Amino acid sequence: MSNLLKKLGWKWILMIVVDAGLLAVLAVLWWLSEVTPFRAGDMLFPVQRAAEDGRIALQGDPLKRAQMSFSQVERRLADLSMSRDIEHVNASVLALDDALSNAIKMISQVPSEDMEGLYDQAKLVLMRAELVVEGVKERLDSQELTDLQDKIIALEQASSIAEFQTLASKPVKTSQEIA
Repeated sequence: MSNLLKKLGWKWILMIVVDAGLLAVLAVLWWLSEVTPFRAGDMLFPVQRAAEDGRIALQGDPLKRAQMSFSQVERRLADLSMSRDIEHVNASVLALDDALSNAIKMISQVPSEDMEGLYDQAKLVLMRAELVVEGVKERLDSQELTDLQDKIIALEQASSIAEFQTLASKPVKTSQEIA
């Protein structure tokens, strides 16, 4: 072992250890973006969300990036539907709103021949979102949830892609912003 250290030198060994550590971190981030074990409001959710956002950003194809963004919206809908208390509901609402706004923004980045299909996909996601929000409101209600519901209804009623994009970019206000 000591001969190997002498041949390679400490700098090379250190570089190999650092590279292995970085690969381990990347593997964990990829796993988090794929498995999504945490829900909005959990302590490690921001790390998972950053991993998901990074994975979407690294996708080179705009259509696949948009599709991945809509998959992220579906995961946030699942998070909202499984919310246990009002804190998780509010955190889920904000995470869903952000994911929805980003996904709708991605529509403008795809080739024009793919826009209509993504617009239709967005409308279907909005219908599911409306059902989820109504179901959660029966158990737990908050101002953020009501504001998200209003935004979803406005998006469903949008008559053009431009109006759709404009409405999507307006974030749901939090209780702290209202107070």
